[in-house]
Amino acid sequence: MSRLSLRRELADLLERVGKELFVRTEPRTTFKDLVQALLGEVPRKNSWQLAECAGHPTAHRIEWLLSGAKWDADRLRDIVYSYVMDHLAADRGLFIIQELQILKKGDRSVGVARQGCGDRGPTQNCQVAVMLAYASFGVRPFVDRELYLPRFWAEDSVRCRRAGVPMPPGAHRTKPELVAEMLTRAIDSRTPFSYVVGGATYGTDPRLRKMLHDRGVSYVMAIPPDFLPDAPVVSAAGSFQRSRGKASPQTLQFIQCENGDRVSFASSPFPRESRAEGYVHGVLSVQVGRSAGDRYCFLVHCRKETPVAELASAAAAHLASEHPENGSSDLSGLDQYQVRKWVPWYRHVTTCMLASAFSAVCASSRNENRPEHRQAV
Repeated sequence: MSRLSLRRELADLLERVGKELFVRTEPRTTFKDLVQALLGEVPRKNSWQLAECAGHPTAHRIEWLLSGAKWDADRLRDIVYSYVMDHLAADRGLFIIQELQILKKGDRSVGVARQGCGDRGPTQNCQVAVMLAYASFGVRPFVDRELYLPRFWAEDSVRCRRAGVPMPPGAHRTKPELVAEMLTRAIDSRTPFSYVVGGATYGTDPRLRKMLHDRGVSYVMAIPPDFLPDAPVVSAAGSFQRSRGKASPQTLQFIQCENGDRVSFASSPFPRESRAEGYVHGVLSVQVGRSAGDRYCFLVHCRKETPVAELASAAAAHLASEHPENGSSDLSGLDQYQVRKWVPWYRHVTTCMLASAFSAVCASSRNENRPEHRQAV
């Protein structure tokens, strides 16, 4: 696709989105300028540098768009979701649960606290964005987002009022609860996908797992090695070592990937844990390299007779999401904002999602091996 074609496609997209979001011309124009600046080569995508890239004399128009203009960020979220699915929907697509750690100074920004992010992220003064990405055709744009509020934030009515948090005081929602909301929206939209993948925060949550079992959803989600005392233990060489409880493995499979990773899978019934009809539970063990610290365990809920290579591919997508700088999630300035309150946060992040989605669709169109029948690569 030529540069001229890309400009025309972006202009058409922004024209359609602008008409759906805004009644007045001024915010519509500013919104277009902001998205184009987010897609530009701006060293740090804060409001001042984005305004300079857009040719604005000050950052006032962009700051007003995010904080003062009248428009619905959830409507934009739905537009982004539809745009991604129109271009990238695939039967073998993956929903990837991903956390983004946005470093902050001070304690005024909504949701900021000393907290960790992901399975192995350091504890730092930051906000945590809980994101849902859709992976197919070699890209994984974000399609949904929620800001995590730590419990002490949700229970502090004064702090929440200052930050414009709309929830009633004390209405704390855990990260798995936020993900359950996003996945419910995705599943209800009848989007084609093969697996939900995520980290240990989500794999260890029984209510999230139950929701996925009830909806007949396959998943591959990380767990600590000692999370399931009754699960079989599989050696890195692919042999069954022992079962620490009464449950015994029904099947054991082992493969070695082209990159040298060793993957083993043992299916096993888990006590007091229901599963969808025609599905099995199991533990997937992935050995990356030779050290013990490079071994990962995943809880699996999948259809019977699922190839281990398919499960390994889903697990690899999670491992890649833990290192977004090495992956294909284009942040498009998502982690470089200056807004402090609830509504501006959602507006900025969702606008960045639109820019990222456009980049992802363009990147996928350059994939010469992309099959026409929309099977994910």
